[in-house]
Amino acid sequence: MNLTDYVNLTENVKSLFKGNNRNQLALGISESDLQQVQQTVTGNTYLSSEQRKRLLDQVTEAINLFNHRPSGIDNGVVKTVDVFSIAPNEATNREGRPMGNSMDRQALGITMTKGAQIQVKVTQSPKATDTLTLDLIDSSSKNEQLINLKSSDDWVTVTAEADNVPYIKTPSTGSYQVQYRIVSGRIDELPIFFT
Repeated sequence: MNLTDYVNLTENVKSLFKGNNRNQLALGISESDLQQVQQTVTGNTYLSSEQRKRLLDQVTEAINLFNHRPSGIDNGVVKTVDVFSIAPNEATNREGRPMGNSMDRQALGITMTKGAQIQVKVTQSPKATDTLTLDLIDSSSKNEQLINLKSSDDWVTVTAEADNVPYIKTPSTGSYQVQYRIVSGRIDELPIFFT
Protein backbone atom coordinates (compact mmCIF):
# COMPACT_ATOMS: atom_id res chain seq x y z
CA MET A 1 0.00 0.00 0.00
CA ASN A 2 1.18 3.51 -0.79
CA LEU A 3 -0.04 5.82 1.98
CA THR A 4 0.50 8.94 -0.15
CA ASP A 5 -1.85 7.60 -2.85
CA TYR A 6 -4.55 6.88 -0.29
CA VAL A 7 -4.24 10.34 1.30
CA ASN A 8 -4.32 12.08 -2.11
CA LEU A 9 -7.30 10.04 -3.32
CA THR A 10 -9.12 10.68 -0.04
CA GLU A 11 -8.64 14.44 -0.62
CA ASN A 12 -9.83 14.09 -4.25
CA VAL A 13 -12.99 12.31 -3.11
CA LYS A 14 -13.50 14.79 -0.27
CA SER A 15 -13.29 17.70 -2.75
CA LEU A 16 -16.42 16.40 -4.48
CA PHE A 17 -18.51 17.42 -1.47
CA LYS A 18 -19.34 20.74 0.17
CA GLY A 19 -18.32 20.33 3.81
CA ASN A 20 -17.58 17.17 5.71
CA ASN A 21 -21.03 15.63 6.05
CA ARG A 22 -21.30 14.60 2.35
CA ASN A 23 -24.92 15.70 1.90
CA GLN A 24 -24.20 18.31 -0.79
CA LEU A 25 -21.88 18.45 -3.80
CA ALA A 26 -19.17 21.08 -4.07
CA LEU A 27 -19.96 23.93 -6.45
CA GLY A 28 -19.18 23.22 -10.10
CA ILE A 29 -18.83 19.44 -9.90
CA SER A 30 -19.64 17.88 -13.27
CA GLU A 31 -20.37 14.33 -14.34
CA SER A 32 -16.93 14.12 -15.95
CA ASP A 33 -15.32 15.13 -12.61
CA LEU A 34 -17.13 12.27 -10.90
CA GLN A 35 -16.16 9.80 -13.62
CA GLN A 36 -12.52 10.86 -13.47
CA VAL A 37 -12.27 10.41 -9.69
CA GLN A 38 -14.10 7.07 -9.92
CA GLN A 39 -11.70 5.82 -12.63
CA THR A 40 -8.65 7.02 -10.68
CA VAL A 41 -9.75 5.20 -7.53
CA THR A 42 -10.71 2.05 -9.44
CA GLY A 43 -7.45 1.98 -11.38
CA ASN A 44 -5.09 2.58 -8.43
CA THR A 45 -3.19 -0.65 -7.74
CA TYR A 46 -1.70 0.56 -4.44
CA LEU A 47 -4.98 0.68 -2.53
CA SER A 48 -6.14 -2.19 -0.37
CA SER A 49 -9.55 -3.60 -1.24
CA GLU A 50 -10.97 -2.01 1.94
CA GLN A 51 -9.58 1.43 1.06
CA ARG A 52 -10.84 1.16 -2.53
CA LYS A 53 -14.32 0.13 -1.35
CA ARG A 54 -14.47 3.00 1.18
CA LEU A 55 -13.49 5.58 -1.45
CA LEU A 56 -15.77 4.13 -4.16
CA ASP A 57 -18.70 4.15 -1.71
CA GLN A 58 -18.12 7.88 -1.19
CA VAL A 59 -17.84 8.49 -4.95
CA THR A 60 -21.13 6.59 -5.37
CA GLU A 61 -22.71 8.94 -2.80
CA ALA A 62 -21.50 11.90 -4.86
CA ILE A 63 -22.88 10.37 -8.08
CA ASN A 64 -26.25 9.82 -6.39
CA LEU A 65 -26.30 13.44 -5.22
CA PHE A 66 -25.43 14.58 -8.74
CA ASN A 67 -28.15 12.45 -10.34
CA HIS A 68 -30.80 13.60 -7.86
CA ARG A 69 -30.10 17.32 -7.64
CA PRO A 70 -33.15 19.59 -7.54
CA SER A 71 -34.44 20.50 -10.99
CA GLY A 72 -32.89 17.43 -12.59
CA ILE A 73 -35.04 15.73 -15.21
CA ASP A 74 -35.29 11.95 -15.05
CA ASN A 75 -34.35 9.67 -17.94
CA GLY A 76 -37.24 8.71 -20.20
CA VAL A 77 -39.21 11.92 -19.62
CA VAL A 78 -40.71 13.28 -22.87
CA LYS A 79 -41.32 17.03 -23.23
CA THR A 80 -42.99 19.00 -26.01
CA VAL A 81 -41.95 22.48 -27.18
CA ASP A 82 -43.97 24.73 -29.50
CA VAL A 83 -41.74 26.58 -31.99
CA PHE A 84 -43.01 29.80 -33.58
CA SER A 85 -41.59 31.52 -36.64
CA ILE A 86 -40.33 35.05 -37.28
CA ALA A 87 -40.60 36.41 -40.82
CA PRO A 88 -37.49 38.02 -42.29
CA ASN A 89 -37.32 41.82 -42.22
CA GLU A 90 -38.27 42.58 -45.82
CA ALA A 91 -37.46 46.31 -45.56
CA THR A 92 -33.79 45.77 -44.66
CA ASN A 93 -33.53 42.78 -47.03
CA ARG A 94 -34.61 45.00 -49.96
CA GLU A 95 -31.91 47.48 -48.97
CA GLY A 96 -29.32 44.70 -49.06
CA ARG A 97 -28.93 44.63 -45.29
CA PRO A 98 -30.30 41.26 -44.10
CA MET A 99 -30.29 42.31 -40.46
CA GLY A 100 -31.54 39.81 -37.91
CA ASN A 101 -32.32 37.04 -40.39
CA SER A 102 -31.79 33.58 -38.88
CA MET A 103 -30.50 35.10 -35.63
CA ASP A 104 -33.30 34.10 -33.25
CA ARG A 105 -33.30 30.88 -31.22
CA GLN A 106 -35.82 29.23 -28.93
CA ALA A 107 -34.60 27.25 -25.92
CA LEU A 108 -35.80 23.71 -25.33
CA GLY A 109 -35.81 24.65 -21.65
CA ILE A 110 -32.97 22.39 -20.51
CA THR A 111 -29.24 22.36 -19.88
CA MET A 112 -27.10 19.34 -20.74
CA THR A 113 -23.86 18.28 -19.11
CA LYS A 114 -21.03 16.88 -21.20
CA GLY A 115 -21.86 13.35 -22.33
CA ALA A 116 -25.60 13.69 -21.68
CA GLN A 117 -27.91 12.34 -24.39
CA ILE A 118 -31.34 13.36 -25.57
CA GLN A 119 -33.45 12.24 -28.49
CA VAL A 120 -35.27 14.89 -30.51
CA LYS A 121 -37.87 14.83 -33.26
CA VAL A 122 -40.16 17.25 -35.09
CA THR A 123 -43.73 16.12 -34.38
CA GLN A 124 -45.63 18.88 -36.18
CA SER A 125 -44.63 20.98 -39.19
CA PRO A 126 -46.30 22.70 -42.15
CA LYS A 127 -44.68 20.30 -44.66
CA ALA A 128 -43.19 16.82 -44.32
CA THR A 129 -40.02 18.08 -46.02
CA ASP A 130 -39.34 20.90 -43.51
CA THR A 131 -36.10 20.97 -41.53
CA LEU A 132 -35.34 22.65 -38.21
CA THR A 133 -31.87 23.18 -36.78
CA LEU A 134 -30.98 22.17 -33.23
CA ASP A 135 -28.15 24.37 -31.92
CA LEU A 136 -26.22 23.26 -28.83
CA ILE A 137 -24.44 26.29 -27.40
CA ASP A 138 -21.89 26.60 -24.61
CA SER A 139 -19.37 29.25 -23.64
CA SER A 140 -17.02 28.36 -26.52
CA SER A 141 -18.02 28.42 -30.18
CA LYS A 142 -15.64 25.52 -30.88
CA ASN A 143 -18.01 23.23 -28.95
CA GLU A 144 -21.17 24.44 -30.72
CA GLN A 145 -23.11 21.62 -32.36
CA LEU A 146 -25.65 22.08 -35.18
CA ILE A 147 -27.99 19.18 -35.92
CA ASN A 148 -30.60 19.23 -38.70
CA LEU A 149 -33.96 17.76 -37.73
CA LYS A 150 -36.09 16.73 -40.69
CA SER A 151 -39.83 16.52 -40.19
CA SER A 152 -39.76 13.03 -41.67
CA ASP A 153 -37.08 11.76 -39.23
CA ASP A 154 -37.83 9.59 -36.25
CA TRP A 155 -35.96 10.26 -32.98
CA VAL A 156 -32.48 11.75 -33.55
CA THR A 157 -29.98 11.00 -30.76
CA VAL A 158 -27.85 13.95 -29.69
CA THR A 159 -24.84 13.67 -27.36
CA ALA A 160 -23.49 16.83 -25.72
CA GLU A 161 -19.79 17.32 -26.44
CA ALA A 162 -19.61 19.94 -23.66
CA ASP A 163 -21.93 21.42 -21.03
CA ASN A 164 -24.47 23.32 -23.12
CA VAL A 165 -27.98 24.61 -23.72
CA PRO A 166 -29.94 23.26 -26.71
CA TYR A 167 -31.94 25.70 -28.84
CA ILE A 168 -34.03 25.45 -31.99
CA LYS A 169 -33.10 28.09 -34.57
CA THR A 170 -36.29 30.06 -35.20
CA PRO A 171 -37.75 29.29 -38.64
CA SER A 172 -38.90 32.08 -40.96
CA THR A 173 -42.34 30.57 -41.70
CA GLY A 174 -44.81 28.15 -40.15
CA SER A 175 -45.33 26.79 -36.68
CA TYR A 176 -43.77 23.61 -35.42
CA GLN A 177 -43.76 21.28 -32.49
CA VAL A 178 -40.65 19.48 -31.26
CA GLN A 179 -40.44 16.67 -28.74
CA TYR A 180 -37.38 15.58 -26.83
CA ARG A 181 -36.74 12.82 -24.35
CA ILE A 182 -33.94 12.29 -21.88
CA VAL A 183 -31.78 9.26 -22.64
CA SER A 184 -28.89 9.53 -20.20
CA GLY A 185 -26.65 11.89 -18.29
CA ARG A 186 -27.42 14.98 -16.31
CA ILE A 187 -30.19 17.17 -17.74
CA ASP A 188 -31.54 20.14 -15.76
CA GLU A 189 -34.31 22.60 -16.36
CA LEU A 190 -32.98 25.84 -17.81
CA PRO A 191 -33.24 28.51 -15.12
CA ILE A 192 -35.39 31.46 -16.15
CA PHE A 193 -35.13 34.74 -14.27
CA PHE A 194 -37.82 37.40 -14.23
CA THR A 195 -37.39 41.05 -13.31
